[in-house]
Amino acid sequence: TCACVCAHAASRASLRARWGALPADAPLRPCTCVGGPTTGALTRVCSRARPVRAGTRAMASNRTGESYRRATQLPTVSINEASAAMQGHGIEEAAEEADAGYGGAAKARAPASTSLLVFARLPVAGKVKTRLAATAGDGAAAALYARMLEHTLVEGARVTALTRKALMVADASEVGAMRKFVASLRGGALAREYEVVAQHQADGLGPRLSHAFEDAFACGEADGSDEPAAKAADVPVVVAIGSDAPGLTADTINAAVAAVRGIEHPPGFDACIGPAADGGYYLLALGGRSVPQAFEDIPWSTSEVRARTEAALAAAGASVAPATTLPMLVDVDDEASLGEWAAGAPKDHWLLDRIDVCAARAKAEAERA
Repeated sequence: TCACVCAHAASRASLRARWGALPADAPLRPCTCVGGPTTGALTRVCSRARPVRAGTRAMASNRTGESYRRATQLPTVSINEASAAMQGHGIEEAAEEADAGYGGAAKARAPASTSLLVFARLPVAGKVKTRLAATAGDGAAAALYARMLEHTLVEGARVTALTRKALMVADASEVGAMRKFVASLRGGALAREYEVVAQHQADGLGPRLSHAFEDAFACGEADGSDEPAAKAADVPVVVAIGSDAPGLTADTINAAVAAVRGIEHPPGFDACIGPAADGGYYLLALGGRSVPQAFEDIPWSTSEVRARTEAALAAAGASVAPATTLPMLVDVDDEASLGEWAAGAPKDHWLLDRIDVCAARAKAEAERA
């Protein structure tokens, strides 16, 4: 994922206490992966144009991040109205919005091309969330990851300013199976929203991210235009996110795009980072151009990821939005981070039920062993 983790210490005892209260035979909503792996061709993920930003932007005034509760509400349909989240609108209603096209009229008003790249793996037991599986079991960990991926795709589909959405699969041989998995969600609505393509097949997250951003900006190069964009709102934006931050919402993605485009604080920034609690990041948005230096010599899977990325961006002449622009979220990769997220999540968050049934499955598996 985009946020490479270094797990925070969390109360394992409190998490087990929460899990232990559940019946061992509690039903588990299984992972809905269907079909076997098929080979998928590498596909470019391109925006339509690539105006070049003139110069490096000055830092705008800091603005505070929104509260966690606000971040879990369904956001508005455009980045211009991101400050007015709708009330009482839960995740199940998103399926109806997906069937209706997620507000096509609002999409047409997007000021410039905006691409969302979701980095993910096929939810297969034994191949995902291995650190969580060490304590929860392979099946439970895969089932939980499948639901986190579903959550990420739903929130991405709610961002109506997007002109392109791509689900980037880690293994090229699993593209076909991932398409079937996405088609099984929300009555097929999400499959109509996302193009499922393979990540660049390279060793390490850095080259994969770098190629993804380069490809997403590549189509504009055909114009041969190097004229500065008339204003920040005309600059194409590419946003890359992971698929294991259950606190991520469309509001957060909207806020990242707004920061780059300078919707609230002109002239905007060249980059915006969503900070993860472990020192990594769950979101990276770039405006106008890719910055390859942001992915070079980064100590992935350590607590230095975000700081080193910010330093690399600054060294490359890219302005970065203040750290308070986006909320700090927890990436779920093991029992400790799962407990950390659950402790701070709203009590009615839909994923808490999934955590409980996954825990029940793990407990039952342990008892059988």
